[in-house]
Amino acid sequence: AGFEFFGMRMSNNVRALLLLNVAAALFGSNQVLIKVAEGGGGHPTSEGVVNLCRFGIASLVFLPQVFRGLGNRELCRASLELAVWLWLGYTAQAIGLQTTSASRSALTGEFTVLLVPLLAGLSGTRVPAKAWGAGVVALAGVAMVTNSGGVPNTGDAWCILSALLFAVHIYRTEIQSVKFIEREDEQGLIAIQLAALAVFSGLFELGDLALHPPPDWGQWAAMLPSKAAALPWPALVAMGLGTTAFTLWIEVVAMKDVSSTLAALIYAAEPLWGAGLAFVFLGERFGRLGWVGAALIVGSTLAAQLGDDKAKASAPSP
Repeated sequence: AGFEFFGMRMSNNVRALLLLNVAAALFGSNQVLIKVAEGGGGHPTSEGVVNLCRFGIASLVFLPQVFRGLGNRELCRASLELAVWLWLGYTAQAIGLQTTSASRSALTGEFTVLLVPLLAGLSGTRVPAKAWGAGVVALAGVAMVTNSGGVPNTGDAWCILSALLFAVHIYRTEIQSVKFIEREDEQGLIAIQLAALAVFSGLFELGDLALHPPPDWGQWAAMLPSKAAALPWPALVAMGLGTTAFTLWIEVVAMKDVSSTLAALIYAAEPLWGAGLAFVFLGERFGRLGWVGAALIVGSTLAAQLGDDKAKASAPSP
């Protein structure tokens, strides 16, 4: 099977690799967009509101597929499981970015690349010794990065946690996506995840509002339109359409033709995009120790992934 691109015939595997490289660049831009959205041009925006807006925008793209997919119970179960991992990962990332830099978040998030094959190993796949060695080196690199450009903080820990949660999502997406090979089911898997993410974010905001109610509900309601107008909509739309809906579509489509381990290798480029964009748009800088740590993280994760890709047929059963 294959497809045509500008008159050239390419295999599905090549298409998957091209798409995953695009996703790596978009994921790398995500930390910068979150920092911009949470800063809001001098008007801070909570991580709950950022998530609610980005996932609400993303879910609108696939709204017809949501209604069609709701009749498939197996599809709904798979989508909800993946949505939970993804929402927890995005929330941890947004919390972390309130107190750490976008470039440090991009590099500590590189743990995702290392954790995916380790998760596969826990399911029964043999984990090479080099993967464990790379893990030790990556830990040392993260320690250097989090000690560069400021002291380590809780934001770094939240971003490392988000890397673990994203790794679980990638690993489970590989397993779940092969069950739904029809185009309609494929889109339904994406659509229901996005709708669930919007619902989770809305419930999170309602819970926060219930725990911290405004002193005057009338004044709060009257200020809602002006608060909504002041939100950083360009960054929120870019996240909703580009780094959420489009990247999730890429992941579900591509993981049918490549393994989660190979996808993780491609995602090794993500922190380079993230640190570069943070350098250009946010003026963030590393010290010498930070650049050494960055090299250790990227180098160790690449070393851990080198080797032949596993065939899709060898993917573990859920």
